[in-house]
Amino acid sequence: MKFFSFLVIVLFALSFAGPNARGQFSAATATMTTRNFDLKAGGTVEVKNLSGRVHLTAEETQGEKVSLTIHSDKPLGEKEVEVSTENGKFSVRVEPNGAKTRVDLTLKIPLNSRVKVETDAGEVRVAGEIQSAEVMTVTGTISTDVPLENLKYNLVWTSSRPRFLSEVELEKADEKSGGKFSVSGRLG
Repeated sequence: MKFFSFLVIVLFALSFAGPNARGQFSAATATMTTRNFDLKAGGTVEVKNLSGRVHLTAEETQGEKVSLTIHSDKPLGEKEVEVSTENGKFSVRVEPNGAKTRVDLTLKIPLNSRVKVETDAGEVRVAGEIQSAEVMTVTGTISTDVPLENLKYNLVWTSSRPRFLSEVELEKADEKSGGKFSVSGRLG
């Protein structure tokens, strides 16, 4: 019984723990922020996030809005996430001050948007009816859930052998000069 009481006290104390010696809260105090921005249907969405995941979903319910949700393990300053909307283009650039800060982005975008995403090691997920997607990643995973009617694809690996999984049959990988590989074709 003494052990159980001790365990309850320890758990209770941990649940109310404040900042550590460096003034930082644990990952349990992660932040999440959601904001909406205007973007006309068929506009361009550009994302550069070298410190986490990027998930984009094209939805009819979005109309002419982009909904951006930022998940971070630490509070972010205003200059660490730059957002701009101009001339039919929405762009977000993430540059956290701390090298170990993880920032994941979730975007709900209008249908038929053009998408351009750059990550370092984070997963990129693109879903819904989009006009085009250009994704660059160093070691991250790219996942798509897009309509297959009239789909043109061009996948390029610049520093490793191709590894991919698809529910539909894609063309065979072609080896290019300099150790590059590509898989390209058309469906539908």
